[in-house]
Amino acid sequence: GLLGDPTWRAATFRSASELKQLIGEAGLVALQARGAVHYPPYAAAARLLAPIDLWLGRSTTLAAAFIAMSAVKPTDT
Repeated sequence: GLLGDPTWRAATFRSASELKQLIGEAGLVALQARGAVHYPPYAAAARLLAPIDLWLGRSTTLAAAFIAMSAVKPTDT
């Protein structure tokens, strides 16, 4: 998607901050965001990044193919 591949032109890509906002609008509290699959479309670069993908996913969502977020429903007190 970052390189403009036509396969992804119809998709909607959201950042972690946009997802956090949507979660808030749904009445939930976002707790954590993680990224997954930080592989560029070049085989050599993908092989270099594969061993550190888990670390990247915990550290950043930048250029992640997927973003997973955890959220909770606030309790009434």
